Amino acid sequence: MYFKKFEDLTFADHYIFEKVLQNAEICQELLERLLKIKIDHIEYPEIEKTISPYYETKGVRLDVYIKDSDKVFDIELQNAIDEDLPLRTRFYQSMLDCDNLLKGQDYSELPTSFVIFICKYDSFNLGLPIYTFQNRCEENLTLLLNDKAIKKIFNATAYKNEKDVEISAFLQYICNQKPVDDFTEKLSSIVEKIKKHEVNRKEYYQKLLLKLRRSFIKVRRSNFHLHRSFSLHFETT
Repeated sequence: MYFKKFEDLTFADHYIFEKVLQNAEICQELLERLLKIKIDHIEYPEIEKTISPYYETKGVRLDVYIKDSDKVFDIELQNAIDEDLPLRTRFYQSMLDCDNLLKGQDYSELPTSFVIFICKYDSFNLGLPIYTFQNRCEENLTLLLNDKAIKKIFNATAYKNEKDVEISAFLQYICNQKPVDDFTEKLSSIVEKIKKHEVNRKEYYQKLLLKLRRSFIKVRRSNFHLHRSFSLHFETT
């Protein structure tokens, strides 16, 4: 399994990305730049928030989870190609709904939800910098379902095709880590401050070690079940 040294980490690596977005002001400014909406305030961003409605069902761990008075946001950083990305957006949005509607509440109380993926590759190979998805009527494409569920997938590699200068600058920064405006300069400065603290270095390697252990356990369990299935097969033949 490949991993980076702490010194080589950039904003486009999960550990730094999540550390930077723990800053509520940075989170708010990023969302306002990417979505072109005004956010009145945001609650403290939750990093690696876990939502698991039932013990038997699959849960999800969100990179950055944010709420304001009538909206909820999930920001995900995606560095590697994931063919299941469309299905992940569906599942993540369903988990946001489960987490935001309590027993006895009306459906009208569901907040507008944004599932945002910031990708370092083009998920759909169309060269668009932004792919926005909302539910529409197939018989009349002008008719929106108005279920207040929005999915946005940003393709950093197409930053040159983005006309909005703020979005283009951010996507370019994701690609090459070179700040090109005031906001990306601010991000770069925060990244360098994070990397100067020894406590962050220790935390990064501790998380990395835990991830390696989990991967080892997963492989060991998989091999155990494979061995057991072979054994049962030969015992019954």
